[in-house]
Amino acid sequence: MSALRELTNKLRLRLASQWKYASLYDRLYGFGALGNGVRITGRVVFGTEPELIFIGSRVLIAHGVIFLTHDGASGHLFPGEMPSGTAWGEIHIGNDVFIGANAIIMRDVRIGDRSAVAAGAVVTKSVPAGTVVGGNPARHICTVDEYRHRLLDRGPRSELAAKASADRAANK
Repeated sequence: MSALRELTNKLRLRLASQWKYASLYDRLYGFGALGNGVRITGRVVFGTEPELIFIGSRVLIAHGVIFLTHDGASGHLFPGEMPSGTAWGEIHIGNDVFIGANAIIMRDVRIGDRSAVAAGAVVTKSVPAGTVVGGNPARHICTVDEYRHRLLDRGPRSELAAKASADRAANK
C-alpha cells in the first residue's frame, strides 16, 4: 500500500463516527464477515489478515483492541519447519458481544454470543456464550446474567453520582 493511500485511510478512520468505523474498516481491509450494528470506539488493530476475522451483529469493540490471527514467533523460532513460516488461525466473534479496551484476542478463538471480554484481557481460548472473562490469560469471571444482577444491586448510575456529589460536598 502506498504511503499516500495509507495516510488517506488513516484520515478516513479518524474522521469516521463510531458507527461507521466497522463498515469503513471492512471496505478498506475486508473482514471474513461483518454483521450489522457493529460499533468500534477508537483505534483497533485487525492485524495483517482481517479476512480471518468474523464479527457477528451488535458487537462493540473498544479502543485499543488487538486481533492476532497468527503466531509470528513460530516462523522466527523454527524457520523452515512451519509450512508457511507462521501458524495462522481464525477469530470468530458472536452476536451481542462486548470487547473492552486494550483486550487482545488470539488466533483460533471463538467468543460466544452475548459475552463480554474485560478491558486488558488476553483471550487465548474460546469463550462460551453468556460469559464474562478477564485477566491474562482470560478466565471466567461470571455469567452475563450474574454481571447484570451485580450492576442492578449497585443501583442506577444517577443515584451513585448523586451520592458521590453529596459526599464530596460534605467533605469540603
